[in-house]
Amino acid sequence: MFFVASSAGGITSFRGVSRIKAPRQLPFHPSPNALPTTAPPPPLSSPLPSPRRSHHESILPQALAPSGPKPSRHAKHLLRSLPSPRRRDPRPQRGLRSMLPSKRLSDAAEPEVDDGGAGDAKRPKLGEPESTSNGDRNGTTPPPQQEIDEDLHSRQLAVYGRETMRRLFASDVLVSGLNGLGAEIAKNLALAGVKSVTIHDVKNVEMWDLSGNFFLSEDDVGKNRAVACVAKLQDLNNAVLISALTEELTTEHLSKFQAVVFTDIGLDKAYEFDDYCRSHQPPISFIKSEVCGLFGSVFCDFGPKFTVLDVDGEDPHTGIIASVTNDNPALVSCVDDERLEFQDGDLVVFSEVHGMAELNDGKPRKVKNARPFSFSIEEDTSNLGIYIKGGIVTQVKEPKVLCFKALRDAMRDPGDFLLSDFSKFDRPPAPMCTVHSFPHNIDHCLTWARSEFEGLLEKTPNEVNSFLSNPAQYAAAMRKAGDAQARELLERVSECLDKERCNTFDDCISWARLKFEDYFSNRVKQLTFTFPEDAATSMGAPFWSAPKRFPRALQFSAADPSHLNFIMSASILRAESNGVAIPEWAKNTSKLADVITKIAVPTFEPKKGVNIVTDEKASNLSSASVDDVAVIEDLLAKLQEYAKRLPPGFQMKPIQFEKDDDTNFHMDLIAGLANMRARNYSIPEVDKLKAKFIAGRIIPAIATSTAMATGLVCLELYKVIAGGHPVEDYRNTFANLALPLFSMAEPVPPKVMKHKDMSWTVWDRWSIKGDLTIAELLQWFADKGLTAYSISCGASLLYNNMFARHKDRLTRKVADVAKEVTKVDIPEYRRHLDIGVACEDDDENDVDIPLVSVYVR
Repeated sequence: MFFVASSAGGITSFRGVSRIKAPRQLPFHPSPNALPTTAPPPPLSSPLPSPRRSHHESILPQALAPSGPKPSRHAKHLLRSLPSPRRRDPRPQRGLRSMLPSKRLSDAAEPEVDDGGAGDAKRPKLGEPESTSNGDRNGTTPPPQQEIDEDLHSRQLAVYGRETMRRLFASDVLVSGLNGLGAEIAKNLALAGVKSVTIHDVKNVEMWDLSGNFFLSEDDVGKNRAVACVAKLQDLNNAVLISALTEELTTEHLSKFQAVVFTDIGLDKAYEFDDYCRSHQPPISFIKSEVCGLFGSVFCDFGPKFTVLDVDGEDPHTGIIASVTNDNPALVSCVDDERLEFQDGDLVVFSEVHGMAELNDGKPRKVKNARPFSFSIEEDTSNLGIYIKGGIVTQVKEPKVLCFKALRDAMRDPGDFLLSDFSKFDRPPAPMCTVHSFPHNIDHCLTWARSEFEGLLEKTPNEVNSFLSNPAQYAAAMRKAGDAQARELLERVSECLDKERCNTFDDCISWARLKFEDYFSNRVKQLTFTFPEDAATSMGAPFWSAPKRFPRALQFSAADPSHLNFIMSASILRAESNGVAIPEWAKNTSKLADVITKIAVPTFEPKKGVNIVTDEKASNLSSASVDDVAVIEDLLAKLQEYAKRLPPGFQMKPIQFEKDDDTNFHMDLIAGLANMRARNYSIPEVDKLKAKFIAGRIIPAIATSTAMATGLVCLELYKVIAGGHPVEDYRNTFANLALPLFSMAEPVPPKVMKHKDMSWTVWDRWSIKGDLTIAELLQWFADKGLTAYSISCGASLLYNNMFARHKDRLTRKVADVAKEVTKVDIPEYRRHLDIGVACEDDDENDVDIPLVSVYVR
């Protein structure tokens, strides 16, 4: 089906469709109903590297960066249409980054930047006289520092990283051959944001071109193919210079570019151009590709010695040390909550090791005998100190020099076939107690930070508004619940309307300062009081053993910019949620510091008998109490009094997290929360961009990988539309373009479940028309011989026959109960509500049924 390039040049092919069996597959149903209109197609079959990882800058050209216009609104719209965490899009691959050159190891000197935009002056537009060769501009001189629109390019940044993006923005690329493939490549380059794209073609548009090149229309027939595409390509991104070249290409033309791509070229001419690009100093990246129906090929030649600083684009692997032996070779054992991903031959460095402190010297050591939770190092540790505790081991990425073959050599010896790799699986989420009390990496800190953000600024204000909108109904609901969760909700509402009530911006600053003290000092003091550094478990083992990290309380300092930035973002968002006017000086750190120094911070004394959850199996941290009912009554009485003090019609403004607006202070607060917590636990901090990737759950994505996934889905869709295809004709695809790695496998048929005269699979959906009550919905299932005992909507429970208080909901509409419990309205454009129903048969055996859509409109 595809020819794909091997990582060291040459041609590797997949003819037809491979029949590699994957060890684990998702069910697939070759039915039009398999792809519901309300959701995108299923994701690629095998898991890919975690979206939280940023990919380091190693494989893009270096040139002097341009100064130019910002992308148009249209371009931003197109770029933001790439996969977002709000959609269930296929997991991304990495593509373009492996197709352009990186800097050499000898090029680590400081960037040489000419003043006055000399970088642009050195690169005339095509058609203008060339005053100098491309020399340093083609990969030997790093580009100057250039501002990147992190809002616009967030998903690309998650793939490339900042430095690679700067090199990308400084690259001039030639695309020769504006057939369907050439148009697709030019489109992807324009969306990626290179400095310029020159499209070349000597042919005129014919009617058949309209079937492959989506930039062309009937009005373009007879025009040059490149000229006809310029305007529409430019509309995609006006920050990229798009130009056309219509004359026959010469090697002189090629010298103007860092990378050249050919999609419609004869073999003899390809030999000539590849030889020129290889011999050019520095080499010009040469790419030759073509598509013939369902067959295709790509050849890459990045020169005889191409240095890759990061061979797989993933963050360095790490492990938490549990023990190190005094032996030759030394055996390093790690905690068993996460499998190690080291391989024999990897280089690693050690840090934070207590006892055997000699390992903390920063010297890379080679891994051998790598296993899931241990490995050996080629070093005699017999005479080193005895390991006591702690330690982090981190992989060191080594540069690798790839020797690409010339095209004429690759035609004689294409190279090896790419191999498939189904070994990468997602890691399980961290337990609640780890996130809240015992974090050991920045992901835990960011997960906690986002949870606190949503609790403080969205969930609690929503609860306040629910109470103020209908106090009697709210009180009745809390009394019916009568549990620890209801008590905690009331405590938060009570605090918000009483001691944490903010009427002025100074109140908001005070609130933020006291939150800092609570989060990063008082809670840590309580934790270390309850579990001192020498504490032991019930089995006598040290309590603070790996992966737990002993925390230290922070001392607030107005001289620390990170402390002030936390106060600034927290106070501004607190003011916004309370309807308090934000003064102009709110962003003035000097004025802010003056106000903070006048705030009285109470002295904290740790308490005995405080219960801190340490059970990793705990799903929530609510602690039940025999006095819950009495406490709830007391809190409800207080809320009535607090409500009388409020202005008439007062409502809070819940703030929903929005990561893509860098001016709203959302990410500033989350990054501040996470980094201060990381500082508590001596965990390396991250910048705002990395925090956005993790806390915002940004899926790394680039136009090339998205286009590839779309093409693969469309190939399967053709089979669905044609009909009559057995499941063996369909394919799941695994692709990782950073390695590169590409394979296809037959899907596994979905399991067919049966009950009486009915049958269904996981791809099916049951639809019920009518605005039913819960009782009517239960009867609908009873008519099919099923007893529905629990109904949920998302993460919210609408009905369960075990709860006596839920009997009152039987006569109410499903949609009304869902609105009340989830606190979310059904959008006007949507006609149905999706619910999950747990059922059992007459013998009380559970029956797994499909998702149920209740059409209420």
